[in-house]
Amino acid sequence: MKKVYKMPSAEQRFPHFFQITDEVLDQLHAWIDLGQEPKVETACHVVYIASAIRALNLYRSIVLLLEKDHWEDAVMLTRSMFELLLNIEEIQRDKAMVESKSQVFLRFEMLQKYLHAKAIRQYNIDTGRLSDTDDKLTEMDKKAELLFYDFLTVTRNGRRKWQNSWCGKSVRDLAVASEQAIRKRQYDVLYSYMSAFSHSAPLSVMTTISPLRSLEEYEKLQIEREEKEEEQLKLVLSLSTFFILEITLRVRDIVPDYDIGWNFQILRKVFNLYGVEPPPSPV
Repeated sequence: MKKVYKMPSAEQRFPHFFQITDEVLDQLHAWIDLGQEPKVETACHVVYIASAIRALNLYRSIVLLLEKDHWEDAVMLTRSMFELLLNIEEIQRDKAMVESKSQVFLRFEMLQKYLHAKAIRQYNIDTGRLSDTDDKLTEMDKKAELLFYDFLTVTRNGRRKWQNSWCGKSVRDLAVASEQAIRKRQYDVLYSYMSAFSHSAPLSVMTTISPLRSLEEYEKLQIEREEKEEEQLKLVLSLSTFFILEITLRVRDIVPDYDIGWNFQILRKVFNLYGVEPPPSPV
């Protein structure tokens, strides 16, 4: 039986890519997971600590997917990290408002927990797992409206509706409002072509298959895919690494051992992947 060509995994084909991600993971693990216990004195500290942990967990997952050539799935998590960065930027937009915005962020989390609990309750009622009446859900909604009134909006037809985000802005709004002009371009990349992978559009469904008829054609396609896969993988890797470095830089006050010089050393390595001159280090 003729042997089918099997493309080596990304971590085997591009070990220099994953030397960078390993360095990022090792250092952030040392600072965030094993480092000094950060001081928790304000709502801002709580949000920053949670954001640092969330970013690190996202990056770990992204790297695992990239190592096995699942860049199209890794890009969905990269979008999550991009939104996390935008949220932190929104909190920090006005220095005088950082604490109050952090409190709003935490209150919106409580609303989301309630909405999740309500959805689970309704699901259990609809599937016969729980006996209840609509009166109970109506009572829960009334209490939620009193507790979270500031997140409630009324549509033109009088319908009461919860905000979709803690700050009342869409992801695109946050990207456009950012002081970093590149955010709009990053949004365009992550929410145009790559949005198809989050929504299982035809483009994403057909990514790993082609209507070929022979084994020879399949093997040829697999070999040709290596170069294309490298570009996609490199894009997702660079974006996710940029995002986690920026997040860590923005929440560095709760990372006692943080070294800004390390941040720019990693940035230079990522820029070198593309043969681009890295920005000058401030230290």
